[in-house]
Amino acid sequence: MILHGREVEIQVDDIEPFVNKEYSGFKILWSGSIGFGEYTLYKKVGEDKWYIDDEYMENPENDKSFLRLLFDDFTKQLEAEE
Repeated sequence: MILHGREVEIQVDDIEPFVNKEYSGFKILWSGSIGFGEYTLYKKVGEDKWYIDDEYMENPENDKSFLRLLFDDFTKQLEAEE
C-alpha cells in the first residue's frame, strides 16, 4: 500500500468498541512496517459529528488516507456468513 508516497504494510489487528459518559466509538488497533498504534473514531454524547484521534498518522491536509488503508485491510478480512 502507498501512504504519502511510500510503500507501507498495514494490518488491522483488532477493533474495540467503547461507550462511556462522554463518548462512544471504537478503536482500531493496527500494526505494520511503520510500527503500531491505535486509531480512534468517536462521537461526543448528544452530538452527531464523528471525530478522529489518529496519533498523527494523517497528513496535514487531513485527507484520511491512513484511515482508508485501515478500512481497506479490514474489508479484506471480512467474510460474508452464508
